[in-house]
Amino acid sequence: MKVTMDGQTIADDASGVAAALDLARRKADELGRLVIEVHADGNVATELLDAMPDDTAGVTELGVTTAEKGLFLRETLLQARDALERTRADQATAAGMLDAGDVAGAIAALRGLVEGWQLVRSVLDQTAALAGVSLDELSADGTPGDEAVRALAGDLIALRDAVSNEDWSALSDVLACELDARAEQWLALLAGLSDRAAPADRTGGDGAEIA
Repeated sequence: MKVTMDGQTIADDASGVAAALDLARRKADELGRLVIEVHADGNVATELLDAMPDDTAGVTELGVTTAEKGLFLRETLLQARDALERTRADQATAAGMLDAGDVAGAIAALRGLVEGWQLVRSVLDQTAALAGVSLDELSADGTPGDEAVRALAGDLIALRDAVSNEDWSALSDVLACELDARAEQWLALLAGLSDRAAPADRTGGDGAEIA
């Protein structure tokens, strides 16, 4: 099986998908890059990154696309920051609904809020792993990063319990106070990870600083 990286051939006789991707990742790492997309005979086949069969899986040519590691991590963290800002704003909106007596509207918004936090948590974990940074090495407004992550779990449990008990006052407090403060803390955590992931240049492709 032929293997190409960013249009350049790096092997003509890979024994299987797993070996081809391992080779591509090692080559990319040597160049300070990350594999971000996989093509099988010209078609996007991202699922191969998860499956990675030992044989060729019927693929004649496996191509990978890479990105500069520091830039990719900065842009990913910038997107996570924006997602967290939106989630924070939605939390305030849901708390306002509760205060105005619109319980149904607030409850309907909760799923999106939880999914927003889960997305940011996933990006945080994956980016830290790619950057080789342990969360306990980071500071979130004076709190160790791993503690800030564990604290979120407690906030989400409090959110669930308030809904289960139909304690709308408690739910409003969690949204407007606990989770708002947690969002502020996590924004600092994302900024700290950005510093560690790409310390030489904290600006994204548009020149905007990640803060």
